Amino acid sequence: MGRLSMTTATPVLILHGGSDKILAPFGSRVLYHRIMSPDKNLMILPGANHTLFWNQSSAAVWAAVVWMKVEIFPDASYIGCVVSE
Repeated sequence: MGRLSMTTATPVLILHGGSDKILAPFGSRVLYHRIMSPDKNLMILPGANHTLFWNQSSAAVWAAVVWMKVEIFPDASYIGCVVSE
């Protein structure tokens, strides 16, 4: 990853599958430590593979939704609601 470091005031969420065979979780850990932000989160999801969002009921999807509800849209009551057609 070279000497990358980033400073941001924007909330950051990094999700990585703990069983990812394409990219090791180590890279996400390095990225997390190089981001200079007071509001950053790293979630290594046990048992998850590289394609975290292909299964919409996966833990990754729900982790992202909950994180956005708390960090990005704390006043939005509609986040997390199920809309049926």
